[in-house]
Amino acid sequence: MKVHISQVALAVFAIRAFLAAQETDFLPSVTVAPKNYRIHTEQVAKGIDIPTDLVYIPDGSGRMLISQLKTGHIRLLDPASESSTLFLDTTNANTYQEFLEGFNSIAFHPDFANLGALGFGNFYSIEAEVPESSPVVDFEPFSNKPIFYHNVIYEYTVVDPTANTYQQGAPKREILRFARKEFGHAVNDLEFDENGLLYVAVGDGAVELGENNAQRLDSAFGKILRIDPVGGSSNNGQYGIPTDNNPF
Repeated sequence: MKVHISQVALAVFAIRAFLAAQETDFLPSVTVAPKNYRIHTEQVAKGIDIPTDLVYIPDGSGRMLISQLKTGHIRLLDPASESSTLFLDTTNANTYQEFLEGFNSIAFHPDFANLGALGFGNFYSIEAEVPESSPVVDFEPFSNKPIFYHNVIYEYTVVDPTANTYQQGAPKREILRFARKEFGHAVNDLEFDENGLLYVAVGDGAVELGENNAQRLDSAFGKILRIDPVGGSSNNGQYGIPTDNNPF
């Protein structure tokens, strides 16, 4: 299966614009593009199997990284040649890659290239692991089903942010661990804001509808969590909890 991320993103935009042009009520916030506005797709990479994320390295270099669901690889992209080279292989003995689970997302701390800052050299990932990898989880969905696997958010630190391959600085650090009792509706995306807070998109866990994980404020599932990954005020001591209206 080959997927070109730029094509997927533009296709989604085109669908949204089309629905808005039909004067539907589905997406009332979408602005309709002028009639002379044309959308085209441009292939920026090839030979990438099941990509899950495409992000710019925040150092002004224009370099991009692509994550791959099943290989657990992070690849450095050269858009000019549409080729990529291996930046980091994240797989290990605990890696879980069944069904649609695996490596989901990458996010760079805004201070990745700022020497001396707390976030210097840091980037973050969502990875899937077998439940035997840890007896302790931070969040578990309400369900009587057994745990199939874990979604884990990790922090990686590089020595040299300008290097084209991963050169380890501080050891890989676990930030958060989620128990998973079904496939799909997983912890799927990471995004930073300009203040260095990390937003974690957590699916509802795909467990029984009657459990209402997304509606429950005592469940972290079906939520967008906002954390400070270089803080330490959380229960597990591995991240900070913003003080302004963030229940998790």
